[in-house]
Amino acid sequence: TYSLSWFFLSLFMGVLPGIIFIILSRTKFSKQEFFAFLMGTILFCGGIDTHRILPSGTPGEVRDEVIRVMRMLGEGGGYMVASVHTIMNDVPPENVLAMVDAVEEFGKYPFKN
Repeated sequence: TYSLSWFFLSLFMGVLPGIIFIILSRTKFSKQEFFAFLMGTILFCGGIDTHRILPSGTPGEVRDEVIRVMRMLGEGGGYMVASVHTIMNDVPPENVLAMVDAVEEFGKYPFKN
């Protein structure tokens, strides 16, 4: 039964992003309202853009994006900062460091203004 529980959990986690997309695309929820609605019930992980911000942004833009995502998904707890996907080799090291520095400076509860 233990492995069966993990099977159903992994199956659910595989379809969860699709469920969230359907809810957001077919309702009047904004992303912020939807995440606020779910706060305290699930943990969010990820959200830092690996397509545009991390590979092409400046360290300042990366810092601003990390702060924006932390405030949107993490107010009150329940968020682990991470990139959306794997950080690829086209991401400048200074942008990875900017992400880490922003988390170290602004990622402690309660968030700094």
